Amino acid sequence: MRADVQKHSFGDYKFVLEFDSGGDPEVPYTLWIYKEDGKMLYYKDSDRQVRRDFPKNYNKQHLVNFCKKFASDENYRNDYCTL
Repeated sequence: MRADVQKHSFGDYKFVLEFDSGGDPEVPYTLWIYKEDGKMLYYKDSDRQVRRDFPKNYNKQHLVNFCKKFASDENYRNDYCTL
């Protein structure tokens, strides 16, 4: 089962944290990243959607800090979106 457990918006991006009870039990959370208009964001030269995985005991402040940095720092964002 999958369920959205947190949503954040910063700058031109939306972040949706999803819990997947059927996936890896050590890393059950995936943070999906979207453009503000709701369109999926993809890694450069790829058909894979940009995401970040978090462990079962993730730090909520760490997640928020990642979202803020991703949204506000173009160099960080460009590096992250490069496979």
